[in-house]
Formats: sequence, C-alpha cells, structure tokens
Amino acid sequence: MTNPILSVSIKGYEPKTYGSKYDVERKKELRDLISSKIENLPEIRKQCRNKKLYFDVRFSLFSDTDVEGRKTKDLDNMLKIFCDVFPDYVDRAKTIEGLGLIEEDRDDMIFEIHCKKRLVGSPAEEGIEFSIYEHVTTNA
Repeated sequence: MTNPILSVSIKGYEPKTYGSKYDVERKKELRDLISSKIENLPEIRKQCRNKKLYFDVRFSLFSDTDVEGRKTKDLDNMLKIFCDVFPDYVDRAKTIEGLGLIEEDRDDMIFEIHCKKRLVGSPAEEGIEFSIYEHVTTNA
C-alpha cells in the first residue's frame, strides 16, 4: 500500500451516529475535530479532489459503560456521519461547509472503505482513527 494522503487520530471523542435531528450538529463537531488535526488542509484538498479514494477507518467505543447505546452503535450509522464531513458541505442546503476534500456531489470518488469498530476500556481511548489513500486499481 502507498503512503496515506492523510492520517488522523481523534481520541477522547465518542463517535456519533446518523439518524436524529442533531445530525448537522454532529457533522459540524466532527468536521471541526478533524480540521483541528490537519495542519495543511489546502494541500490535502489538492491531493484528494478529483481522485479515486480509499478510506481506512476505525471507530473505538468505550465498553465499560451503562449509558444505553454508547457501546452498541451501528457501524454503518457511524460511517454515515463520518463520510458526510468530507465534501464541500455537510448539509443539503449547502450552507455549512465541510472539509472540502471531495467535491460536492462527487461521493462517487470514494472507491473503497475498510471500516471496523472495536471496544476499548477507557473514554480516553474512545474515538476515530482514519487514513485516506489514493485508490489504486489492480487487475487481479
């Protein structure tokens, strides 16, 4: 595998799920967390836009909790919030900016996603780790 275009680790963050009236706020929160970890966002945008991309994503959920739903989140619903922060906008009305790594209406540029969730023993370990690579097609 080639070197990633971007690798980010966000710890001490409870991954959110899609499917509530707070979706836009959840997307904005995640967008801001990811943005705070990227030193050279304009350069990363240039490397990602108009390229076929591969995402490698790991969600870590705090397992030792009595809070309903905290450790039993659906992987696909966490992934939906995650993927929605990368285009130019996080909302359908196109009023709230996203990270701009993918052109608006070009989600078709994500060619592969490897995604998993794991349970961790402390809230400090909880979060999201991901890398973005340029997708390389092989004829195997």
